Amino acid sequence: MDETVFGFGVCPVTHDPKIIMIQQFAPLHEKPSKINDPREVMLYTLSSGKWTSLSPASSNVLSKSIRVQWYGQVIDRFIYWSGLHLKALNSRLIRWNCNLILSFDMTDHTFQVIDLPDSLAKHPPSKISIFKLRESLVIFQSNEKEKQCHDVVWMMENNGVEKSFTKVFAIIAPEYGSSIRAMGLRNNGTLIMQVKKDYRCEESEIVVYEPKTQHLNALKIDGVRSFSTVNSYKETLVLLGSE
Repeated sequence: MDETVFGFGVCPVTHDPKIIMIQQFAPLHEKPSKINDPREVMLYTLSSGKWTSLSPASSNVLSKSIRVQWYGQVIDRFIYWSGLHLKALNSRLIRWNCNLILSFDMTDHTFQVIDLPDSLAKHPPSKISIFKLRESLVIFQSNEKEKQCHDVVWMMENNGVEKSFTKVFAIIAPEYGSSIRAMGLRNNGTLIMQVKKDYRCEESEIVVYEPKTQHLNALKIDGVRSFSTVNSYKETLVLLGSE
């Protein structure tokens, strides 16, 4: 099954819109014997008007042992994805090894793998989400325990070449059990979440968590779980074909 992932951003240096395409297949369709081979990665730039293949040598293209999730976040000159590191058990089986963050630099077209703290690296991959808070990368970690939801929000900090992760705040919401699904962050730091209205059905509602007051407020927006999305936007004018 084809699970190709795309990323889009505008280079802050050249102001050239770019699309990155990372070809990958479902884990069951990946061959363990080729797990260390480089993935096929294509780059489209508006200035050239064409797709080009990135060289593994010059762009540090990731190997097939690294998989990225669907949605990326653009911060400054980087596109970030949450990802997985896979390990071949034998000639037929591949298993998840740890979580990671993958970045793509739009200025020099290179990839970098960012390691996570153990509490995030070994957490179930489906319980890890990344978001953008102003100009910082934020990780939402969902923890389910005894029908309660103790979720943690982390922020990535740049310390020169090294990157560290700091716990920003935690959410304890027993009234929603384990039904919380993070959807995004507002610029003021409030977290937008989707929660089930009733465990017996898939109907859900959108709520906002205020870290300072630790209150959850419903936005009176209903929907169906996993079929609702929240996206940020920025008013930008790009003149196509202009010199």
